[in-house]
Amino acid sequence: MELNTKNIIKLDTISKFHAFLNEKKFKLNTIGKRLSHLRTFLNVLYRRELIDYNPFTKFRITIPNEPSVSIALDEAELKRLSELDLASQPTFALVRDQFLAMCWTGLRISDFRNFVNLDFGKEAIVTTINKKTGKEAHIPILSPLRRILEKYNGSFPRMISEQKMRIYLKRIAEMVPEMHSNVEIQYTEGSKTKRMIMKRYQLVHLHTARRTLATLLYRRGFEVEKIMLVTGHRTLKSLKTYLKITKKEVLNDMVVQFERQVVQDASATVSATASSE
Repeated sequence: MELNTKNIIKLDTISKFHAFLNEKKFKLNTIGKRLSHLRTFLNVLYRRELIDYNPFTKFRITIPNEPSVSIALDEAELKRLSELDLASQPTFALVRDQFLAMCWTGLRISDFRNFVNLDFGKEAIVTTINKKTGKEAHIPILSPLRRILEKYNGSFPRMISEQKMRIYLKRIAEMVPEMHSNVEIQYTEGSKTKRMIMKRYQLVHLHTARRTLATLLYRRGFEVEKIMLVTGHRTLKSLKTYLKITKKEVLNDMVVQFERQVVQDASATVSATASSE
């Protein structure tokens, strides 16, 4: 089909393009990106008055999106990561420590680069500006973070490129035995749902650090409003995508809380009986 300003705005044209992407067996998020690019292009044409409307707006076409597969490290994994002997690999040691510091700040890599240049002193809370949202993020200097900062006299050496850091980070995570457990991945390719098995260390990214802090604080019982002060999230919905809590964990917590209440009720009953006697 030869596209022009007349047929490019037809719903049928968008549908055929979507079908073409499915036939190519692209993953769902790749299809979403292609459609999003087309929507942006049509917006430009509309603003320049070359087309009468953007079909994505007029026909309310939804851009497909599939949640990305992501993990958060637990405290045992963080401990094992910090205990790795990397004395003979100084670059790996630096990347490991910078990643751990990111895990205890919850900052994106772009914000972390600014954070490490701040003067911490004896401050318990450090405030920085979230580059993406322009909002303040209040970073508590927790004891694990304080120990890492003291190791480098409060300031990290210059960070390596993000590309190299991503590569090294996976190789470092692979050294942690606990991170060799299997994770089943489900994704959509074309119009078919597929599954594959990956190791946890293969799913470690720089953004894992941000999810790690949010999840750790949530597991420790901190209210979501307080967590949002640290992460800089503006809505509970956006924060929830960072909380990597399994259904099993939620149910286990429910059991523990229920049994604790049973014990408390029994104790209260015994006390009331003793008082009446």
